[in-house]
Parts: sequence; structure tokens; C-alpha cells
Amino acid sequence: MKITGTRDLTAARQAAIAQIDFQSEQARARLVTPGVHQQTVYSIKLDEARRVQAGEKKGHYPMLEASIPHEGSTVKQVAELVIKKHSEMVANYAAIESDRAARKAAVLMADTPSAIQAVVDQ
Repeated sequence: MKITGTRDLTAARQAAIAQIDFQSEQARARLVTPGVHQQTVYSIKLDEARRVQAGEKKGHYPMLEASIPHEGSTVKQVAELVIKKHSEMVANYAAIESDRAARKAAVLMADTPSAIQAVVDQ
């Protein structure tokens, strides 16, 4: 998206912030499997993995069990992998959020459309 064609800094900033949010969402989307219900699957697996990690002996872990033997040979191994992947995802999301916040702040500080465009193009 090109911002440099406008002289209205308020409009340029609004357009740039929208573009930065869009770019951040695209970056987050590259980290997860697409699908309306896939986030629910991730949440259930993480909940089950945390229960296993907490030492819950009795329990039913259908999502973790469904991942055997593809992601591990035991429920515990799958739970460890799920926790590891979740930690990596959180770190990646945090990096994206830090970049998003810094770029939005830079847009608000920029004093020309070309400076705003430079932030969007980062």
C-alpha cells in the first residue's frame, strides 16, 4: 500500500496503522494451521498437555491420544511436544507484537508521508 500520495498526515497514519495491523495478522497466520476450528484443537491439546504435565494420572486425553504415533509414542511425549510448540508460538507472537507496536509508534512520530511509508515498508 502506498501512503506517499497523500498530504493528509492523519489519513496517512490511519492507512499505515491499518496496513501494519494487516501485515502482523499475516505474519501470525503463517504460524498456525488455517481453519475456523483449528484454534479450538490447539486449545484442547494445550489443556490436555498441561494436565499431563501437572501429573494428573487419571484423565482422558483424546486429542493427545489422537496424535500418537505421529507426534510421539506416548501421551507424555505428545504433551511435551505440545508444550514446546506452544512456547515457541508464544515467543513468535511476542516478536510480531513487539514489531507491530514499534512500527505503529514510529508511524505516529513520523512527520511526512514518505517517513510513514518507510515504516510501512519495513
